[in-house]
This record gives sequence, C-alpha cells and structure tokens, in this order.
Amino acid sequence: MKAVELKLAEAQRRRWRNRIMGAVVVALIAAGSVLVYFGQQGIGHLKVGIAPDDAARIADIRIEEGTGMALNSGVWALKGRLKLRILAEGFEPDEVDVSGSTWDRGKVEVVLRELGARLQGRTEPEMTDTLWYLNDILVFQGPRLDTLVDAGTHEINARHAYYGPATWKVVADRGGEYAFNLPLPPVKGKISITTRPGPARVSLNSVPAGRTPLEIEVEGGLYRLSIEQDGYELLEDTVRVTSEFPRVDRQYELKESLFPVTFELSPQGGTLILDGSVVTAQETVTVHLPAGSRHTLHYSKPGYVPGSVEFTVGKDPAKPFRLDLAPSYGLVFIDSHPGADITVNGKMAGQTPQQLTLQTVPHTIGFSRPGFVPETRRITPDPGVAQQVSVTLVSEKQQRLESSPDEYSNSAGIAMKLFKHPGAIVLGSLRGEIGRRANEPVREVRLTRPFYAGIHEVTIEQFRLFSAPGQVQTANRRPVTGIDWTTAAHFCNWLSAQEGLVPVYRFSDSRFVGSNPDADGYRMLTEAEWEWLARKAGRTRQTLFPWGDSDIVPSKIGNLADESARGMVPLYIERYNDGYPQFSEIGLFKENAAGIHDLAGNAREWTHDGYTLKPPADNTIETDPLDTGNSARRTIKGSSWQSASLTELRAAWRDGNSTGSDEIGFRVARYLYPGP
Repeated sequence: MKAVELKLAEAQRRRWRNRIMGAVVVALIAAGSVLVYFGQQGIGHLKVGIAPDDAARIADIRIEEGTGMALNSGVWALKGRLKLRILAEGFEPDEVDVSGSTWDRGKVEVVLRELGARLQGRTEPEMTDTLWYLNDILVFQGPRLDTLVDAGTHEINARHAYYGPATWKVVADRGGEYAFNLPLPPVKGKISITTRPGPARVSLNSVPAGRTPLEIEVEGGLYRLSIEQDGYELLEDTVRVTSEFPRVDRQYELKESLFPVTFELSPQGGTLILDGSVVTAQETVTVHLPAGSRHTLHYSKPGYVPGSVEFTVGKDPAKPFRLDLAPSYGLVFIDSHPGADITVNGKMAGQTPQQLTLQTVPHTIGFSRPGFVPETRRITPDPGVAQQVSVTLVSEKQQRLESSPDEYSNSAGIAMKLFKHPGAIVLGSLRGEIGRRANEPVREVRLTRPFYAGIHEVTIEQFRLFSAPGQVQTANRRPVTGIDWTTAAHFCNWLSAQEGLVPVYRFSDSRFVGSNPDADGYRMLTEAEWEWLARKAGRTRQTLFPWGDSDIVPSKIGNLADESARGMVPLYIERYNDGYPQFSEIGLFKENAAGIHDLAGNAREWTHDGYTLKPPADNTIETDPLDTGNSARRTIKGSSWQSASLTELRAAWRDGNSTGSDEIGFRVARYLYPGP
C-alpha cells in the first residue's frame, strides 16, 4: 500500500475512534444527568429474591406501577408506591406491593407456585359408584375423574365392587393436561343355593336358572332371587357378588303355604287366644294357618260366658267361624244410711234398699240424697256369688265442718276463727248483779250453727279496700270507727261478693230492707254470738266480764280508760295503765279464753241484731237467733278505750243506736254453711 493510502486509512481510523469516544462521552453525560435527576427524586435499589431456584433462573421482573427499571435480579426506581409483577414459565405469576418499610429493608422475597397438571379420566363401563384413588388416597366417587395434581409422578386407581381394579400412571409436567380411559375387568363369581325341603325352582333376575341344589356362575353385580316350591310360600332375596366376596352361599328354609281362616266375634273388644297365644281381636279376625293343621280357639270378654272352638284347616277357603258370647249376670244387694236415690252407670235405678241383677262387668253405683255428700262405689258382680254394697252418707254440713280450716285469712286480710259447736248461754243480767241495767233482760239461747268470727275488729286499712278501692293504701291497724251500721252491712256484702258467698244483707236502692238468715256470707256478730264469745266460749261456765268474774281489772287486759287517758274521759281506772291514751292497734292485748282479741276495750262494736227492750216469753229457749227485720236502731256491745265503770265493762252491757260514733267499730262473722 502506498504511504498516502496508509495515512488516509490511519486518519479514517482516528475519525472513527474520535466519533466513538464522543458518543461514549455523550452517553456518560446523559447517564450522569439521569443519575443526577433520580438522585434528586429519591432513587432506590431493591433486590428481588425469587424461589424456587427453577423459577429464579427464568423469572422476568416487570414494573406494573411506579418509575424505574429492572436490572438482573433487582430494581432501580423512584422511592414511593411501586408494584412489581414476577413471571416464570410453568409458575403462577405473583405481584408485590413495595411500601416505605420495604425500601428500608432493600429486599423483597417472592415464592412462585408451580402450575398443576390436570388429569381427566373415565372408566369403561362408566359406574356412578366408582371409587377413584390418587396415590392410594380416595379422592372422588363417580363415573369420571377431573382433578388437579402437582407436577411429578402419580398413580391413579379406579375401583368398583362389581369389577376388578384398574391402574394408570403418569409423569405430569407443570400446566399439562392428560386424559385417559380405564377399562374395568368384570369380577367372576358364583352363587350357590340349597333349600329345605328341596328341590325348588330358582329364578335369577326373573330368568329361570334351574332347581336346587344349584350353583350359578355370574359376574359381579346385584341379583334378585326367587325360589318356588308347591305347597310353600314364595321366597325372595337379594344377593351381591363383589370383588371382595365373589362367592355367595345361601341355604334357605322354605315355609309351608298358609291358608286364611276367618273368625267373626261378638261382642267386640274381647281376648282371642289361638293355641295359647293372644291374637288381636276385632269384629272380624283373619289368621293364616298351614293346611291340615288342627287348632283350638278361645274367646272371652268380661261380662260374658267364654266360648271355645276346635277346627282343622282345609286347603280350600272355608266359611268364617262365628263366636257369639252370651252375657253373664250376678246378684247385687244395695243399701245406704240414710236412704238415698241410686244410679247405675249414671242411670236412675230406684232407692235403697235395692236388689239388682247386673252384668258381670264393672259398674259405678251412685248414691245421692238432698243435703248429703254424694257417694259412688265401683263393683264387678260375680256370676256365682251375690254381693252387697252399703254406704253411710255424710251430710254436706258435716263434710264442710270436717274439711274447713280452724282459722283462715279472708280476702280483706281479716283473720277468722271457726267455732264448730258453740253451745248454750244465758244472756243479760240477773237482779242484784253489780252494775246491772234495766235493758239487759235474761234470755236463754242455744247456738247450734258453726260460725266463723273475726279474731280482731275490722281495721281502717281493711275497710279502705272497700271504701277507697284502687287508691294507695297506707298501713293503719287501728279499728275503723265513725261509720253507721248500714255502711258496715255494705262492707259485709262487698266482702261476700269477693269470695262468691251468698250475701246476708238485702238492700233496695241502697236502703236496707232485711236479712237472709240462710246465707253463708259475711255479717256482723249477733248479740248472742258476741256475748257467748265474751263470757262463755272456752270456759266451763259463763262469767260476768270478758276476763272472768273478778271486779278488779287485770293488768293489760285491754285498751280501757287508764291513767294515760286521765283528763280526756270523765272516769278512768286508777292504777291501771295499758300504755295507750286513745285507740291502739288491734291484737296488742292478750286474747280471751275463746282466742278473740279486744272484746274488752279499744272500740265498741255494732252487732247484727236490732235493739229492743222487749223481754222474751217465759220458759223460752231461742235457737240461733238472727234478726231479719230492718230496725232503725241496732244493738251495740262491748267497752272502749273510754270505758272505766264496771257497768260498761260487763259482758252483758248493751246499748242501741241508729248512727255511728267515733267510739263504735265492728267485727265480722259468717256461718260455715248456708241453710237453716
């Protein structure tokens, strides 16, 4: 080459070197500018760790959100929100959100999940109850398998009871799809059948198969057996031939054919026994028995003569056997004291004494008499022995007397005490008796009707339940006073209505018109009852005062005009102090011999009876006197907190009034039962 050409070539090379160097310098200047810009914006480097190694070698890192670039296994990007997407063939893609704390660590870890392989298989034939096993683990039941598995080697087994097992192996790649068919080999089996007695005809799935003893070769499956023999019942069974039990052995005991035998029974509802065994009995009964067999039938029912029959079963249907039982009877003597009407099973049968012939079934004998408690007896007559039923009736009054409580608290909270056998008393006072007044005539009285008496006088609190219903009640256990007799009678009728009792007092337009002496409702004590309670009840003899015969007032016997009432009353009892200058609460002082409180002191009491000065006729004994008139003036009994004289403290003291006062209260009573 010439020198000039060499120089030209050298110059050309220098120009290319200068151009390359210039391009490098420009590139370096540009890169520097980018780095300067990123540095100003807060550029960061983030290392991305990818597992497993198979995925790491082929992974591709992409920036979905944010500014930066992915280089090798890391990312340069502006710090802030950054979303990365990692992809690798054969693995499921994954996404990573980069936050401030992740930038601080400078590294994220990603584990990619391998894509599974899809296996789709079917059996020939297809069976709904085929069991599919994957690597010896049951995973599905059905005619077809469709499942996902991890990449690798797998073994599929299909099993069915009527077929042999089938196996298929596969080496599955990531994301691969594999379809396969598994032919199921049929099971070869045998069914062996013997019968007693034999031989018998055998059908398999309704197809004749021969006579027993019989051995049939079959494939796996479900088979219906029918076994027939003349004179014996058809026998049907189902057997299964499976891979686990390919051989089935059956030994059958045939039953003789049974023929229907019908019995018509009258009456219904008895006990039917066939050869010692009870048979459900209805009007018509049909049983099935072997031909030629002999049997005994027995039928019975209470109240009837039993019947029996012996018979032999024929091969042809026979006419029904009929058993009609005849009723059986027994003699029953029925009596009562006192005499009563009688019923048999609710139907009238006359009066006692009575002789009846009754069927030998249970009967209910009823006894009734006005004023007495009804009685019933159950009896089953005996056909061979006469029987007797006898009762003693208890009066309704006696029954109520025996069953009623000795004490009870009524609907107003008033404590009541029962006096079952009151007895006799002489009311009033004899001439010469200390403190006697002219209005105290002597009266002989006999109290026979049981009655309840209030243990205490009616209180303000109890009375307000009647006079101020619905209002808030405050406790006030002092006796109510200042009410007239008619208001007290209204209270008694109200109390009777609360408890469903017959009212004693009769009113017409709020005007009292009389009393009902037969009522069992509440009322005030009669004068005779009050005086009996005050001076005779609980004692061997009657006394002058509620506490006895002594004219010296015992200490704390009642709320009387004591030293504390001095200045408030015209007369007081010296050296007597009961602790209450005026009214006290009920029940604070000792009860008297009858168990009744405050018959001496606290408040005087209205009684039921009208006030009269007329003496009784000579040699007259009054029984249970109860005034039925409408007298304007009513009798008042007892002393009060204002009483101090022996005249007023005596049990015979009495007075009459038509209006109330702040000294007069009342006490309630009632007869135990209605009637005279």
